[in-house]
Parts: sequence; structure tokens; C-alpha cells
Amino acid sequence: MKGTLAVLDQIRGRGVAALLVDGRLEDLLVDPLAEEEPAPGTVLRAIVRRRLSGQGAWLVNLPEGITGHLRDVKDVAEGDAVMVQATGYPEAGKAVPVSTRISVSGRFAVVMPGREGAFVSRAIGDPMRRKHLKKIAKDALSQADVPAGLVLRSAGEVADDQEILTEIVELLECSRSLMSMLAGSSPAVLRNADCCHRIAAREWMGKGELSIDDAEGSFDRHGIPDLVLPYRCPRVNLPGGGFAVVEPTRAFIAVDVNTGSDVSMGAALRANIQLSACLPRQLRIRGLGGQIVVDFAPMAKRFRESVETALSNAFSKDRISATLVGWTGLGHFELHRRREFRPLDGMHFE
Repeated sequence: MKGTLAVLDQIRGRGVAALLVDGRLEDLLVDPLAEEEPAPGTVLRAIVRRRLSGQGAWLVNLPEGITGHLRDVKDVAEGDAVMVQATGYPEAGKAVPVSTRISVSGRFAVVMPGREGAFVSRAIGDPMRRKHLKKIAKDALSQADVPAGLVLRSAGEVADDQEILTEIVELLECSRSLMSMLAGSSPAVLRNADCCHRIAAREWMGKGELSIDDAEGSFDRHGIPDLVLPYRCPRVNLPGGGFAVVEPTRAFIAVDVNTGSDVSMGAALRANIQLSACLPRQLRIRGLGGQIVVDFAPMAKRFRESVETALSNAFSKDRISATLVGWTGLGHFELHRRREFRPLDGMHFE
């Protein structure tokens, strides 16, 4: 099947969304269970509990007796009420990572309550369009009754100005409400994370001519459960006979690259570049994040730059930010990707 298709459905009471490009599964979103920790993006009122000596971090109390881990914040004291946003799912047995750097995202813009400045995505290359969009952002901020910073996303490059402005006004109003709720006697959860259908609409709309099937039973109709099956298996087959193994451990995600049946000259470099190109999609669909260590197939050091370039190009197109750390002394490559969704393992779509 040619074209780009967003498939939205409900399975066992959970929202699910899949992105198909020419029949291949490119992305998968699943809503968290109600009883899980706050999903990334949730804005909450936190009470500062105690400082972690030597770490520059604080433990905070979140709703439902959950503990949060707050880093890189100044001018707080024990007992203070602060507005925080969950930035990822916690590692097993650890506190929920939270931040006071709140952001409210839309399709065209991101508003940051309590911050300053108007910015335009670097992905928008046209200098005239960048200048025009920055003026829209500055004008909107000057008329707002709440201190906030604003970033215009790449989707705004070809969008209608009025559509962009309408969304900015809505996001600023949301920011105003959040600031007011923090100051008052509001519920502890100030804003729930966006559901996966909303995230899909925001993140996938700019991908060419997008068709949407949101009718009941759409997952089964398009064979999504069968397309998901390979991502439940650790093995990733690569063109030419090479393969990789993606294995989550308690501490990090281990990725091992092998040439397999390909014993030709340059097999290692080919397998390594092939894995680099598909790694963001593999992690995205598997719902994996955190620290990732890649054990590439043995190759001469002079080829490392080519592999780094392939990794950089692949992750630059991913919707979830990743930091490419670099090579270790043992020749492994380290990177870090936000833990935005729960792992696919254990989820059932049947």
C-alpha cells in the first residue's frame, strides 16, 4: 500500500496510533495505563522534600505518594510548592524525572510558561519566512498577560499565519491557567499528558499527504498487530545477511551488531551503517529510551566518522530528541534518548 496513513484506534480501553509509510510501520504510540506513573508531559504540583547532597538535585513529593527527581533548579527550599512536568518514565525502582522547565506543545508552536524569548526552529531555512514567523511570535507574546517563551516549530514553515496565531493564543491561555492553578488551591495534577491520538495529530500531520483511519477496528483492518510482531523480537534483520540484537537491561539498552552470513569485504561497515539508519525507528516502535550502548561490528577506526554521520542523519529526523555521546574506550557507541513511552514488550493488541 503506497502513501502515508495514520491508524487510530482503541484497544482494551487504551488509545493506540500507528503510522504506516508505504505499508511499513514507522511509528507506534500507546496511551499509558491509568495506574502507571505520570506520563511524560504531565504537569503537576510538587512539594520539595529534601536536597540530594552532591547531586544538585531534589526529591519532591508528587500526587498519589509518588516521588519525583528534580534536577538543575535553584532558589527552592524544603516545603516549597513548585510546578513540574514529568520528562520521562523512571527506571525500575527510581523516582520519576521531573523538571520545572514546563512546555506546552502544539502542532506549530511550543509555549514555555515563565520563560522569555521568541524563537524559530532551525529546520526552517528561508530567512524571510523565519523573520516573518518571529514577528508573529513576538507580537503574540507582547499581547499576552502571562510571562512565557515561545518556539515556532518547523510545521509553521508552510502553515497559514492565522492558523499559527490561533494555536499560539490557545497555548498561551493554557499557560496562564497553569500559572494561576499553581498559585491557588488547585488539584495536584494541573494538566494531564496529551493522549496518543493528539500526539499523532501534532507530530504526523506534516508528513506529506497523510490519510487517517480512525474508525473502530482500524488496527485489525490494517494488520497492525502482525506488523508489530517483529518488534517484540530482539533480533533485527539487516539487508545482505547482517543482523542486530536489541536487548533492554536494567541499566541500559544494549544493541549488538553482527555481519551474520555476509562475509564480504566491507561487511562490517555496511551492517553498521544499516543499523544506524534504522535504529531510531527500532527504538521508537519498541518504546525504548534512556541510555543506549551500541556494540558495532568490528571495523577500522577510520570508518567511525561514516557511522557517526549515519547515526546523526537518522536521529535528526526522529520526533524524540537524542544525544549522541560518542565512542567509549572499548569501541562502543553511547547515546541517550528520552524515555517517552513504555516498552512495547508486554503490550497486547490482539
